[in-house]
Amino acid sequence: MWILLFLTLPVCAFLLITGIFGHHLNKNLKKVTQAKALLDDANLPELSLVIPVRNEAQTLPQAVDSVLAIDYPKLQIIYVDDRSDDESPTILDNYAKNDPRMTVLHLDTLKEGWLGKVRALHTGFEQATGEWVLASDADLCFSPQLTRYALSLAVEQKLDHLAIMPKMLAKGFWYRLSLCAFGAAFMLLVRPKALMDPQSKAYTGIGAFNLIRRSRFDRSKGFEWLRLEVADDMGLGMLIKQAHGRSMLVRSCGLLTVSWYPNLKAMMHGLEKNLFAVTCGYSYLRLLATVILVLMLFFTPWLALFQPWFDWLSVVALLAIASNAYYNLSVSRISGMPTPIALFAPLGLWTLLYALMISAYKTWKQDGIYWRESFYSLDTLRKGRRVKL
Repeated sequence: MWILLFLTLPVCAFLLITGIFGHHLNKNLKKVTQAKALLDDANLPELSLVIPVRNEAQTLPQAVDSVLAIDYPKLQIIYVDDRSDDESPTILDNYAKNDPRMTVLHLDTLKEGWLGKVRALHTGFEQATGEWVLASDADLCFSPQLTRYALSLAVEQKLDHLAIMPKMLAKGFWYRLSLCAFGAAFMLLVRPKALMDPQSKAYTGIGAFNLIRRSRFDRSKGFEWLRLEVADDMGLGMLIKQAHGRSMLVRSCGLLTVSWYPNLKAMMHGLEKNLFAVTCGYSYLRLLATVILVLMLFFTPWLALFQPWFDWLSVVALLAIASNAYYNLSVSRISGMPTPIALFAPLGLWTLLYALMISAYKTWKQDGIYWRESFYSLDTLRKGRRVKL
């Protein structure tokens, strides 16, 4: 009994807090459409859109079509092809021939000491001329009005960085569960109010949509400092906060959508390169602690609930489970995932835990990671790590 009590109370306290946090998320996390007034064409600042591409031929046409349909008069579009060996370069060049707003930069080699995507972003930012620069991904679909809403909100709130959570498109029960669990874990790291405080160390970043005020970025350490950071999206947000900028994370309200991976298997493979790094900082001791924590979070409340004698501890466990369910529902509303799936989100922790173990094992076995067919040693990655959650 005392062992169960010792394990259950801190876990239940944490799960109860997640419910409170979910309430605050719903209350404080703004929508991208919440600007009091949209800026007219004359007052819109110049915007440069930078999108790295590597072997995205399958989804690229649909994504580029959505980018070219963006309703923003002062828009510079920069695609950076990072050594693609499929049809991506040809697709991009063909689009660029028919739209003067679009420029395609081709990188043929990987610069030593850099991750490919970070270097691609760095190259795109060097060519960007806008007062604002939007770093995005090549598999996203934009609503025509999204950038106008985003810039109007950023200007109104006097921001230096605006990150937008896309709506995740996914098929398959277990894949959706994994996305819900991933989103729930990610949102626990976010403090919406603290992000807007330039003196706060809180930061965040979304690879799908990181809108940056160029003048603030130029005061930061820049991509040279981030050149070996696998969590480059979070790192970009961190750069802005280090330069005493104001950040905000908002909901996309369906105006930005992405199929992050085509299926669960592809997601598991994609997370091999960076899940161990981001979650555990390449530390196997932290990996052990993470595994123990997940096991405790999943099992102890249910053990307390179904113990032979139903007492006050069972009631606490029931409240904790309900509170965590409310938190998962809150996150599902933010990310656009179906409500019934969110109720089973804790099951998705198992797929993420498996992906984490595989990521750690492969990193150990290879003494590093393969990312986009390039190898980076573990020692090099540890020295270049910047994002520490």
